Amino acid sequence: MGLFNKANNFLANEDEVLLVGEQNNQKNEKTPSYETKIFHQNKLFAFSDFITKYKIHIFAIFELSGSFFTIKDSLGFDGKTISNFAISQEDLNSIFLHNHNISTVNKKDYDFLSKAFLNIKNLSEEFSFCKIGTNYIMFCDCKISDKMLYDFQNIDNSNKLDYDLIYQKYSENQNSYIIKIDFEEAIETFICTNNPINNLSKNIFLNSIYTEICNRFMFWYSYPFYCKQNNDYTLTFFFFFLIDLTEELLLTHIIFNLKDILDNCAEIINIEVFKINKKEDIQTLFES
Repeated sequence: MGLFNKANNFLANEDEVLLVGEQNNQKNEKTPSYETKIFHQNKLFAFSDFITKYKIHIFAIFELSGSFFTIKDSLGFDGKTISNFAISQEDLNSIFLHNHNISTVNKKDYDFLSKAFLNIKNLSEEFSFCKIGTNYIMFCDCKISDKMLYDFQNIDNSNKLDYDLIYQKYSENQNSYIIKIDFEEAIETFICTNNPINNLSKNIFLNSIYTEICNRFMFWYSYPFYCKQNNDYTLTFFFFFLIDLTEELLLTHIIFNLKDILDNCAEIINIEVFKINKKEDIQTLFES
């Protein structure tokens, strides 16, 4: 799904980060969810499985850009925080004491953290950081454990769908739709309005906000719905109405939820809704 892809690759190669104790022999005992089976034939975790298992509300991967860490991937961050987030490498590295790779801190102890996380709702006083190589840091609003890092490796990023299973779901729910959303104009307008840090590329924040949006959709519309993140700031998902819900009400709901990230710029996202008339339409619309 694209979630934390680069950082995930670093984790796979950073034994000193992962294997603190007996993790080298540790086996993941989680039974894959149905959603996981649909998206990930060879992995144990879908993103929503991982988030749910560890009761995570706020999560991110920070990436070193020049001498500053910016937000690479995230869940639970608002657009203003993402578009103004730049913590110096020196400041962020200062929270790791005695060469430890994992650190749990109180935001009151670090002014730069209090300022950086000022707009995040429901953020706990304590949270954790974990070094991933030299260029990435994991952030989480709960304690990061070795088991969590082990499971984190098994989040699949393939973005593949099993169409046979989606066809089956369509056969059970004929009132089904493919919804395509283009976020590019809305995100660019939001960034221009909120004055991102001038010495960093606008594309950094454009990509980061888009990824935050996609991660939320992957969580909101997990099984029995199916999302596909695209490469052009768009998202496609399969949706069917379980209750007497109108198309207009669904679109209003989507825009309302996105205002938490994009403020009023959420109103200028481009949404296309396609009623599925036959199962062959599904793959055509997902891949067009």
